[in-house]
Formats: sequence, C-alpha cells, structure tokens
Amino acid sequence: MNILSGIASQCPVSGGLAVYRARNLLACVHDWLYDDQLICLEEGILKSAPKPVQNDNLSFTVYPIPASAFLQIKCNIQRDESCYYYLFNVVGQVVTTGSFNLVNTENSIGLLGLPGGVYNLILRSDGGNISNHKVVITK
Repeated sequence: MNILSGIASQCPVSGGLAVYRARNLLACVHDWLYDDQLICLEEGILKSAPKPVQNDNLSFTVYPIPASAFLQIKCNIQRDESCYYYLFNVVGQVVTTGSFNLVNTENSIGLLGLPGGVYNLILRSDGGNISNHKVVITK
C-alpha cells in the first residue's frame, strides 16, 4: 500500500500512466484528491492551471448500487453543459467512457457486457466540477 501511495503521489507528467492507475486502485479504499499542479510544481514541472470550478454546488447522485444493467446519474442542477464520464476497473483500465448533457438532470450509463466487480466512476463537467464514485456491478 505504501508503494502504491508513493506512485499515486507523483506528478503525472513525470510518472505517466502508472500514477493514474495507482490512484484508481487507491480510490477503491480511500477518496483522496490530488493537486497535480502543486505536486508537479514541487518536482519543478509547471503545469497549466485547470479551468476554474464553478462554485454552484453541482453534485451528482449515482444509483443503484450495486448495479447490474445500468447506472442512473442524477444531477442536482439543470444547465446546458456537457458532462463526461469515465468508468475504470480495479486495475485502472478505462472500460467505458461517454458524455451526456446536464439539461437532462437524469441520465443513464449501460453496463451490459461488463463483468461483475468494483469500479470507479469519474464525472467531469464542462464547468470543471469533478465527482468520484465507487460502483459495484453484480451479474
């Protein structure tokens, strides 16, 4: 666990894909957030600043947990903005990606063809909001 934490704490520019995989594995145990801009700056790497996050309390609810055929994603604020989703398996591989518009406050993601297990769902809106959810798929 210490080795994994050490990899996850690296700057993704220098550590590469292994950094994201380590973070995904750790997300199954802890909900940590990493300030990549600061981490990279400490290593002498200047990353461009991310888009500022809209401070409007945008949040997502993901259900049912456990899921089998689909996931419902409910957003608390309706707006004309895209939301991108990334579903990672426990090894850190992206198993499905896509997007939907937040004009619809309820959207779904199909899970057919995915094996049962624990997954990590990351939601990112155009406004810079990021939400991380643990998902269990049963078959």
